[in-house]
Amino acid sequence: NERATSVSSHTYSGCYGGQASNIGDIIITQIECPSYPATLNSKQIIFVVDESGSMCDTIISVKASLFAARNSLLRLVGHDISNIDESGRDQLFSTTCNVSLISFSNKARYLWRSNQAASTNTNSLIGHQKVSFSEAVNAIDADQSTNMGDALKMAFNMKISDYATWIILLTDGMSNK
Repeated sequence: NERATSVSSHTYSGCYGGQASNIGDIIITQIECPSYPATLNSKQIIFVVDESGSMCDTIISVKASLFAARNSLLRLVGHDISNIDESGRDQLFSTTCNVSLISFSNKARYLWRSNQAASTNTNSLIGHQKVSFSEAVNAIDADQSTNMGDALKMAFNMKISDYATWIILLTDGMSNK
C-alpha cells in the first residue's frame, strides 16, 4: 500500500476521575490506517477495561466513557439517538456495531459482545452472554489485583481475520499480576 500509516501519541498529566482520584498521566496513542473507509463495515472494536482495585477512584469515569463511546459510535454510523432511551441505544448498538467488552482484575472476564460481533466472529472460545451493553458496563466494579496480560490475550484471540480491529485499553497501567 502506498499510503502510509500515521502514528501519533500525546501525554497529559494531571488529576483524573474527580476530586478523590489518582494523580497520574494519560497517554493517548492514535494509529490511522488510511486504507480503510471511514465506516464501521469490516471493523471490530474490543474494549478492554481494568476493574482492579487501583481503579476504584476512576471506575465511574470509565463507565461514563464506555457509554459515551457507544453513543459516538452510533452517531458515526448515522443514527440520531437524541430521542432513544438506554435500552433502545443498547439494542441499536448491538445490531449495528461490531463491538466486544472484556474486563480484568485477577482474571480476564468476557462481559459482552454485540449481536453483529457474534455473527461475524467464529471464535468459539467465548460464549455470548445474554445481557445488554448497559448491564455489562454497570457490572464493572473495581476490586482485587491487575491481570492485564490475560485480558489482552483474550482480546487478540477475538480478532476477526480480514477486519480492521481496534483494541481500546482503559487502565491506569498498574499491572501487578
